[in-house]
Amino acid sequence: MHKLTLFLISFLLFTRVAYSQSDSTLVQANQFFNSFISGDMAKAYPYFDKEFQSKVSIEKIKSLQEQFLTSYGSFNSIIKASTYTQKNINYVLLTVAFDRAKPVFALTLNDQNKIAGLFITAENYIIKYTDPLYVKKDSYIEENIFIETGDFKLPGLLTKPKVGANYPVVVLIHGSGPQNMDEQTGNLKPFRDLALGLAAKGIATVRYDKRTRIYGSKSVADGKNVGVKEEVIDDASSAILFASKLNNSKLKKVVLLGHSLGAQLAPEIALNNELLSGIVMLAAPARPIGEMLNEQFRYLVKDSVALAANLKLAGQIAHADTIKNQNKLLMGANASYFTDLNKRNQVSTAKKLKLPMLILQGERDYQVTLTDLNIWKKAIGKSKNVVIKSYPKLNHSFTEGEGKLSNPAEYNIPANIPEYVIIDISNFIHNNL
Repeated sequence: MHKLTLFLISFLLFTRVAYSQSDSTLVQANQFFNSFISGDMAKAYPYFDKEFQSKVSIEKIKSLQEQFLTSYGSFNSIIKASTYTQKNINYVLLTVAFDRAKPVFALTLNDQNKIAGLFITAENYIIKYTDPLYVKKDSYIEENIFIETGDFKLPGLLTKPKVGANYPVVVLIHGSGPQNMDEQTGNLKPFRDLALGLAAKGIATVRYDKRTRIYGSKSVADGKNVGVKEEVIDDASSAILFASKLNNSKLKKVVLLGHSLGAQLAPEIALNNELLSGIVMLAAPARPIGEMLNEQFRYLVKDSVALAANLKLAGQIAHADTIKNQNKLLMGANASYFTDLNKRNQVSTAKKLKLPMLILQGERDYQVTLTDLNIWKKAIGKSKNVVIKSYPKLNHSFTEGEGKLSNPAEYNIPANIPEYVIIDISNFIHNNL
C-alpha cells in the first residue's frame, strides 16, 4: 500500500569547497533546528524563505518534525555543523544525534541565508533490524532457491525446520511495490520474521524477490503494461508448485500467506489452485484501493492544498477505467494496472472458498483498517472454515506501537512481529493440515 514520506530526498554527492560564510550562518542554522525539532514552529517557520512558505505550510513542517521524532527517537543534540556548496548552491549540513540514529540534515540556503529547502542526506541508524529473539539460530536451515515462471527467474529462500520431514510449507506473498523477499520496509523485515518464527514451530516457508524488483519494466513483454497477474499471481502460482514438490506429493501441506495486496489476491489465487490446503491473510484489503487511498490521504496529509491534490489522485485511481490514456502514470503504475486491480472483488471470491482461512489484522493499521476487517467479518466471519483475529497494538507490518493509529515513520523503528502472532499462525496451520 501507499506510504507517504514528506521531504525525505537524498543528496548523495557533495563536493567540499573553501567557504567564506560567517559563523552566524551556522549559529542561525542551529537556532532554526533547535526550534524546529522542539516543535516551536512559531520560531522555526520564519527561517524559511517566502517561496518555500508559499508551497509548504507550517502544518506540514510540524508533521515532518513529528515523523522525524517517531523515526529517530528523542532529540539529543546537534553534534556537527558545516557548510558546503554544490553547483553554486549553498548548504548547511547538520549531523544530529537522536536516540536511534544520527541523520545528516541539509538546509538549502538562498542569497539572504533564508532556508529554501530541508532534506536528509543520510539516516545513519544506530539501531537496526535484528532477528527475533524468540528464534534460536540452530532451529532452522535456509537454502537459496529460484522461483521460475517462463523466462523469469526470481531469487528466494527456503527456510525450513532443522529437524523433521514432511512439514507444512507456507508461501509468502508480498504487498504492493517492488518488494524484496523479506518484504523490508524501513527497519522492518516481516517476511524474515515469519520465516524464522514458523521454522521454529515446525513449518517451512518459501519467499522470493518480486518480479518487479528484479526485472522492473522488463517484467512483461515490450509494449505491454504490468498487471496484477504479472506482478503477483503468476509467480505466486509458480512458488506454490515449487512448495508442493518439497514433500511427499500425496501430502497436501501447502499454505498461502499473503500480506496487504498479497492478502487481497490470496482468495483468487486459492480459487484457481488445487495445491493449496489453506490461506492466511494479513492486513487484507476488503475495499477498492481508491477508497482506501482517500482515507489514508485524509489521515496523513495535513496541508489543504496537498490534500486536495492527493484526493484527486485517489479519485483517478478509483476510476482508472475512465482514463483514456491507460499508459498514464498514477503513483508509479500505469492506469491500466488500477483498471485491472479494480475489477477484482476479493470478498465475493473468498465466499466461494471451502478451505481453511485465517484473517489477521493490526488494529493500529492506517493503511488497511478495521473498516476492512469488519467487512470481512460481516461477509464470512460466521463461516466454519474462517478464523478472524485482530491485535490492538499492531500496525500494517504487524509490529507493536502506541497510539490509536500508526504512521509511516513508525516503520523505521527496528522491531519484529511478536511471537504471539507466530503462535496463532502455526496453531492454525497445524490444526488444519
